[in-house]
This record gives sequence, structure tokens and C-alpha cells, in this order.
Amino acid sequence: RNQGMTPLCTPWDLKSVDTLERFGVSGYKVASADLTNHELIEKISRTKKAILLSTGMSTEAEILETIRVLEAQSSHYILMHCNGTYPPPLHDVNLHYIRRLQTISGRPVGYSGHERGINVAIAAVALGAVVIEKHITLDKFLEGSDHRISLLPQEFKALVDGIREVSEALGHGRTRKVSQGEMLNRTTLAKSLFTTRNLAKGHVVTSSDPSKETNLFCYRILNVILVSKSLACQKLAVGACPYVTMTTWNYMNWGARKSSNSI
Repeated sequence: RNQGMTPLCTPWDLKSVDTLERFGVSGYKVASADLTNHELIEKISRTKKAILLSTGMSTEAEILETIRVLEAQSSHYILMHCNGTYPPPLHDVNLHYIRRLQTISGRPVGYSGHERGINVAIAAVALGAVVIEKHITLDKFLEGSDHRISLLPQEFKALVDGIREVSEALGHGRTRKVSQGEMLNRTTLAKSLFTTRNLAKGHVVTSSDPSKETNLFCYRILNVILVSKSLACQKLAVGACPYVTMTTWNYMNWGARKSSNSI
């Protein structure tokens, strides 16, 4: 707590819950082995503290039954997708089930990973996991099955950094907004057309007017729209480079060459 961290703990029996309450833990992690231990889950729920509940080694029917127990207690919980093997084969991890857990619980979902490395846990964030559990150790060769699949401190830091980057990059997905950098590139990288001859004001543009030269780039934006309409400017000379909006012409026929003469 002095380091700004929130301590949680996993009780394995009813008496342990009482002990942890005396210690004043802020929340509980329920192991996959106790997903069907409804008596324990109900007791933890009565503390009204947050619960992280792993779903490894369980069927969907068992998960649904436990959800009903949690909802009946008005529990504050998050289900943690998990494979209860140490470590699991990657083809058994099934990260896409995170979205299924979101659907059946109607809540945010986490991921408890027992695989080696950090890539799978980071991918879980991209698929919607809002809580990540990974084990940490100071020596992977210590006794016990956990140490060999746990992360060293430097690996754990790399995991956190990767999660932060992915979380920032995910966005909201509601709309497609042109970013500030893209707005600049819309100007500097915009494709445009050259005319094959001088065009007077009022001339109705036809498909024969644009040059068939390839790879033409334009860096100056002019308010001219070429869609079988009359020119709005006073005169458009050969080689002039307006910024155009084309909705009826297949401008892909004309490629894009960056030209220093297009300014």
C-alpha cells in the first residue's frame, strides 16, 4: 500500500475469509479450483468487496451457474478467462472466449495467464480484457510449478509497458476521425490532376481535360471541384495543380508521381 498498490488475496476456505477480513484486504481473487465452491463465493460476496474469479478448468454451464450465484448476491465481480494448465499449449488458450464471457456475464472481463512470456496477455487486452493477472518471481528455477511460468521483474515491466501502449492505441471505435497528422498529410500527399490545355472560366470539364501523365502530386489546395462542372476560377493554365474532389472519374487511372513542378 505504501508503494501505491492494492493488495488482494486468494482464500481457499471459509476460515481464510475471516482472517483476511481482519487484515483488511481490499478485494479477493478466487482461484479456478473454487469456481464451483458456491459457499465460499457467497461468503466472499457478503464482504461487498471486489472479486476476481478465474474460470480455468470449468465448463460454460458451471460458469453460468456461478454467475447466477454472484448476481443473487449483488457481487462486485469480474470473470477472468483462464486455462488451468501450467503452462497451457498456445492452441488451448482460446483468447476469443474473452468476448463470450463478456456476453454471458454482461460485465468487463479479465485474463489470468499461465503461459510463458508476455505476448498472449497483451493480446488479451486487445480483445477486451480489462484486468490482467500474471505471476512474478525472482527466480524461475525455484521449487514449485508457478515459478517456471512466472515473469521476472524486467519481464513484468515489459508486460506493463506493452499493455499501456496497446490500451492507448485501441481507441473507442465509435467513429473514424482524421487525426492532426493525417490532416497535414491530406495536404502534402494529396493526389491531383494536371490539365492538357488552358481552360477558361466556365469551361465544362470533360474526361479528356486531365493529363494522362502518371504519378502527379500537388501541394497547394485550390477550391476547384472537377465533377463535370464549370470551372469556378478565372483561368486554369496547362500544368496548374488544383486540389480536386472526384466522385465520378476513376482517378486511379492517373497514378501518383511526386513532382517538384507541381507547386
